[in-house]
Amino acid sequence: MIILEVIHSIDTDLSGEYSFGANIISLGKSKESTLVINDDINGIEVVLEAHPKGVIIHSAKKDICFYSKGKKISGSKLHKIGDKFKIGTTEFLLKKYEVPDDLNPVEELKQKMLKLQNDDPSLFKLFLSVREELERVEGLVE
Repeated sequence: MIILEVIHSIDTDLSGEYSFGANIISLGKSKESTLVINDDINGIEVVLEAHPKGVIIHSAKKDICFYSKGKKISGSKLHKIGDKFKIGTTEFLLKKYEVPDDLNPVEELKQKMLKLQNDDPSLFKLFLSVREELERVEGLVE
């Protein structure tokens, strides 16, 4: 679980607190993002992963940066409760995170797939095709 608060954004639809049940989420302009940010800056996309020692934020693309405590970051950075970070022109506050002791295997697979498709967006179409084929096969069996 990750809880974020939007401190400032030019996206008028984006304000207040957001709570996510997953341990891995994505923030960015892509419609596949967990939280879509309508920002003037193109290509913004970061992934947040809750870990026992904090939340690791990393750029989904090598050439994309974000800001943490006012410093430009390319790559990954560990954040603690109360830390602020900025994606494009949108500033967030990390309010809370929790990592469950035992992850549900289905939820764990979903989170791994989300991370993979954030690392390589072309995998989204592949995962979608696999899902559609599984649903088709399930329909034949029933």
